[in-house]
Amino acid sequence: MARSDIRWDDYRQSECGLPDGRPVNLSGLSTIHDDGWSDLYHPYVQDDYKVTRNLTLNIGLRYDLETPWTERHGIASTYIAGLQSTVYPTAPPGLVVPGDKGVHPGFYATFKTPFAPRIGLAWDPTGTGQTSIRAGWGIYHAVVNQEVEAVETNNEPYLVSFNIVPFNAANPYANTVDPLPYDPAHPAFSFPTTLTSLDPKFRQADTQQFNLNIQRRFWNNLFAQVAYVGAISHHLYDARELNAAVFGPGATAANAQSRRPIFPQYYADMPGLFSDANSNYHSLQVQVQKTFARSYSIQGAYTWGRAIDNRSATTIDNNSQSAQNPNNWFCRCERAASDFNVTHILSMNGLWDLPALKGRGLLTAIAEVGGFPVSSAITPASL
Repeated sequence: MARSDIRWDDYRQSECGLPDGRPVNLSGLSTIHDDGWSDLYHPYVQDDYKVTRNLTLNIGLRYDLETPWTERHGIASTYIAGLQSTVYPTAPPGLVVPGDKGVHPGFYATFKTPFAPRIGLAWDPTGTGQTSIRAGWGIYHAVVNQEVEAVETNNEPYLVSFNIVPFNAANPYANTVDPLPYDPAHPAFSFPTTLTSLDPKFRQADTQQFNLNIQRRFWNNLFAQVAYVGAISHHLYDARELNAAVFGPGATAANAQSRRPIFPQYYADMPGLFSDANSNYHSLQVQVQKTFARSYSIQGAYTWGRAIDNRSATTIDNNSQSAQNPNNWFCRCERAASDFNVTHILSMNGLWDLPALKGRGLLTAIAEVGGFPVSSAITPASL
């Protein structure tokens, strides 16, 4: 557990160049302890099945079990509405820790049905080897970021952070709680406190990926492909502020704390971690390739794609990209093109093997050893 070694030094403003004897500032941070762990179990079976001479199926099933991230020593806390800690009876309403009734050791339960089937096929409709149709579909589960456990170790009573302008040097903590000496076994909670919480319904994200493509070879050296590629994701990680001040008549910066909806006498900012974001991606992909012949090859590819989600940021540090209205997170106004969306991508590259350079001195030697190839590539893109 953390115990602070911070001490109050009697910095008078006369020493700091200010005349009235009041200290300028007092700040401190106790030691952060974080020893998180999680187990992964990924058994799977997969096999190819040749249905006919020109049709092959690939079928598989994976089980993506991940146990919740847990702080080994229970040094973490979160907010769950309606609960009162019995481990720390003096904690504010909703602040709970592992060991409290109804609280999981990692604050969220194990997702026990992460089945991930997948199927693919390859079909030669003509039986000549010149045309093939391929398709695939599968479900995949993301590995949960260790951050969901780490941020809960930064909460009281296991970490205390303060930054105040003391009342005076003789009595710096007048009208507030003295956080020092800091001992989490007998915490003195300071209010209002910032508390990061994890949704008890948090779980692994899942993504369905699918594609259908038609491939055709013309003559011996020209290949073309047209494909539809897509993905749909649910339960994606997101972070948002739970305790933003509610705007209304008479709202000012000075009364922002009193306008917070969750126990403003106890809590300031309350960043929350959830797994309720969604996204989808759909694209048309075209590729043409002339394989190497007559000393040159060329390849071109074009993608039209569209990525849509209701949150593109992935960490709590990007909480500034949260909802336009923090008290109405799931309004349709949050669903739009992803921050990373690129609608048009054109890519071209080529290789030209120059003819032998006989009678050119050093160039002749280069050509005889390995030829004299020239290559280029260009990839324009637009939103």
